[in-house]
Amino acid sequence: LKPKQTKKMKLMSSDEEEDGDDDEFGADAASDDDDEEMLDVERQSRLIDAEMQLEREEAASELRRTIAQQTAVFHLPTAEELEEDENRVVPPSELRARIDDVLEVLAAFKDRREPGRSRSEYIERLGQDMAELFGYL
Repeated sequence: LKPKQTKKMKLMSSDEEEDGDDDEFGADAASDDDDEEMLDVERQSRLIDAEMQLEREEAASELRRTIAQQTAVFHLPTAEELEEDENRVVPPSELRARIDDVLEVLAAFKDRREPGRSRSEYIERLGQDMAELFGYL
């Protein structure tokens, strides 16, 4: 809020405007405002740049993680490992994870299969896991 200008103040301000000379304080104040505005703009720009850099880093790490997941070879449990599972109750979350892994392997069989394992072994394991998960055993 600005104080109300009296007639005297109006006359004094109109005289200063007519002179056209900028006094030291008026010129410096205007340039200080510009500097402060530039600093705010620069700060905002730096914040945006930092956010963009963080997004780039997150995207790169997500890409590496996705590539690792897509190219990882799934280890099909051996007969010995399955015998160990028979002695314990396998949680449904573990069964679902194994079913998902087998489905991913079957979707890209050439790339994701374990060397020396056939497609029929993966399908057999998938059937057994699904039967156990849904209570058909």
